[in-house]
Formats: sequence, structure tokens, C-alpha cells
Amino acid sequence: MLTERYRVTDAFDLLVGSAYEGILKPAPEIFFLRTLERLERQPEEAIFIDDFAQNVAGARAVGMFAVQYTPDLDVAAALAAHGLNLNR
Repeated sequence: MLTERYRVTDAFDLLVGSAYEGILKPAPEIFFLRTLERLERQPEEAIFIDDFAQNVAGARAVGMFAVQYTPDLDVAAALAAHGLNLNR
């Protein structure tokens, strides 16, 4: 299971793996039907991180804040720019 495999789950309200859901990114359904509905949130209230530009563009297209991950990215700084502090 996704939550057992990755040890970052404490920092997030929900993790959704598109392969586990059977709807691949960047299909809007993975963002809306599977993620935002479960969180009971609007797109502008969610943060999406991915290493593929097309997936980041898909999240942005539905109104989510999205960050493209690269090995040199300071993830904490990118999230802090959106008001999320991982050092709580």
C-alpha cells in the first residue's frame, strides 16, 4: 500500500497514487474525483508535487498549486512559498 511504502505520510492529509486508482495523471479525474473530493477541498486549497511537467500542468489546469520536483529543488522552500511550513 502507498502509505506503508513512503514514510512522508505524516506531513500530508492524503496521498493518492494514480496507478493504484486506475486513473493516470494528468487526467482531471485523478485530481478532482479521487483527491479533492476525498479531501473535501477546492483546487486552490491543495498542493501537488510531481517530477513530470505534463502532470504539473494537469494539476495547474484544474486550479491546484503545483510544484515540479527536480533533484535540486528545495521542497520545504517551495512549500513555504505557498504557506506550508514542514518544520512544525
